[in-house]
Amino acid sequence: MKKTRNSVKPVSAETIARQADRGKDISHFFKGEGRMILPIQRANDDLTASVIKPAEIEEHPPASKHFI
Repeated sequence: MKKTRNSVKPVSAETIARQADRGKDISHFFKGEGRMILPIQRANDDLTASVIKPAEIEEHPPASKHFI
């Protein structure tokens, strides 16, 4: 009689993270499918009122009058 292959249950992200924290090889969990998503890089800039459109100022008024 032929042996049938057991289906593999999905492994949670927490389990993979715990194994990675212990220094185990987790590369076998990833098949190379999909696409790489880079982290978002944000910059906080202070803009003067002259740079912002007047409609945007009306929609989002500053918390205090010291910024205008």
